[in-house]
Amino acid sequence: MNGGNGDDTINGGVGNDNVTGSDGNDIANGNDDNDILNGGNGDDTINGGAGNDTITAGAASTVPADDNLNALNGGAGADIYNVTNSSDTITDLTVSTLAAERDTVNFSGTTGYSPSVIT
Repeated sequence: MNGGNGDDTINGGVGNDNVTGSDGNDIANGNDDNDILNGGNGDDTINGGAGNDTITAGAASTVPADDNLNALNGGAGADIYNVTNSSDTITDLTVSTLAAERDTVNFSGTTGYSPSVIT
């Protein structure tokens, strides 16, 4: 499923979904399976739902009035986060979820990020 021009809300269905946003400020929602969610450019909100999801935020907005961030939440499951912007926010990470669910965060698409930035 792909978003169009502008701000989109894209909801995954039953089964494994592949959702890709566009250049707007998108909301991408997975479901209870193993989803691939790509925000595209813009300030995106990505919710994986249950399942082992792969979430890639995309470049945040360059418009000065925007927040310049992506909000990511994989939900239950062993999720993979591909962080592409130093202002991305992951709300799914706690010590208990990292240990129990084995979430993975890849910082390869960023500059100026270090593990000490994770709070």
